[in-house]
Amino acid sequence: MRKMLTCLLVLLFALLALGCDNGQLVFAKDARVTFALVLDDRSYTGKTVIAEVKENDEAKSSRGTVQAVLADYPNTAFQCWAQLTVLQAIHTNIGYFLHFYVDMDRNETRSTGDREGVQFFFVPPSAIWSETKYYAAELSTVP
Repeated sequence: MRKMLTCLLVLLFALLALGCDNGQLVFAKDARVTFALVLDDRSYTGKTVIAEVKENDEAKSSRGTVQAVLADYPNTAFQCWAQLTVLQAIHTNIGYFLHFYVDMDRNETRSTGDREGVQFFFVPPSAIWSETKYYAAELSTVP
């Protein structure tokens, strides 16, 4: 019985140690997060991406709007990306939906001919960066 209790205590301390970062327990916190949206088509390089950050897929959950210019993704031949940083700190350890559009006519409004999509990002605890790839073939055209 004593050996089993000792093993359980060792296991508990090991689990606590795995959940630590520099001696501090890792918990979710609010942070300014950058969402890196990668598209698999460089023809969008130079265009602006404008996105609304939402905690879920409902309109009332907006955490603000972000925008950035698509640039060539480093060390690739076919990809481009935008680094979209929120202005206010948001929760970590949850997922966000970016409802975005690529401003094809550069008028800074969602209008006919723009390309749009929705992408899910998970933000781990204590993270300040979340990156995901979106396939340009899945973009829809704004009517």
